[in-house]
Amino acid sequence: GKDVMKIKMEKTDTTVEVYFNSVLQQEIAKYTSNRADSDWLFPSRQGDKPITRQMAHTFLHKAAEACGIDSEQWGTHSMRKTFGYHYYQRKKDVYYLMKLFGHATQGQTLQYIGVEADEIRKTMEDFTL
Repeated sequence: GKDVMKIKMEKTDTTVEVYFNSVLQQEIAKYTSNRADSDWLFPSRQGDKPITRQMAHTFLHKAAEACGIDSEQWGTHSMRKTFGYHYYQRKKDVYYLMKLFGHATQGQTLQYIGVEADEIRKTMEDFTL
């Protein structure tokens, strides 16, 4: 199966590559097994292009509501930030996240995922003169 997805970043007009581990590749294979071959993981109804960012947002809101989750607190952007936060907490690899998110600096990435404020707070809690 495919092990990489290319995503065009709207703000910066750059393309980033997201690599899939073997577990995710298996899940994608299951998801796509009964579909016509497509270049898109989430094709539009016409099938010749991917769904829009707005349509992905709509799908996520409907899924959240179906699960009893407040859909106003959940969307593509919050999932992206949450992924970044947890990835950083586990791997401490801000360089990879910076590249994945299409950010210009590591500081921008840390600020985006909210780590900078957390680390400052923790540092100050442990600091005494």
